[in-house]
Amino acid sequence: MRRVGTGLAAGLLGVGLLGGCAADPNSGYTIASTHGAPGRTVYVPMFANSTFYTGVEVELTEAVSKALQRSTGWRVAGVEAAETVLEATVRDMRVGVLSRQRGTGLVEEQSLSLTVDFRLVNATTGAVLAERIGFTATSTFIPSTGAGERIDRGRRSAVNELAADIVAELQSDW
Repeated sequence: MRRVGTGLAAGLLGVGLLGGCAADPNSGYTIASTHGAPGRTVYVPMFANSTFYTGVEVELTEAVSKALQRSTGWRVAGVEAAETVLEATVRDMRVGVLSRQRGTGLVEEQSLSLTVDFRLVNATTGAVLAERIGFTATSTFIPSTGAGERIDRGRRSAVNELAADIVAELQSDW
């Protein structure tokens, strides 16, 4: 008798929790997928780079492609099969000093900011579906003795953050 009561209580609790979920993921808790509609395809060509830092466009293109596949229901496809095209240009990469050691003046902490312009275009009509100009991500790293992080660490962190932010913007617009 006690097992039946416990099972009944657990079943009622489960129904009560599901009853509190929303059908629309934007209006509360839901059991529906938070990814976009399945079947969307995006062509991601190599991003342009107007900075003197070579290779950052390669890293960002790869990071955005992986982020699209990892965190959305969209599929990265070739130019012929894609519904949309994601174009981007790396506009700026700046390294700044955040703090210095008092006695020596050596840099303790630095920031790296990466700025891009991107747009998502309908492959058949050419209509712009989403566009951002001057979209920036900033990361910090510690080049000082002890931690000794290289600038590559800050760059990789900024690239990954920017890729995640670009994908989030695309999901909110499209």
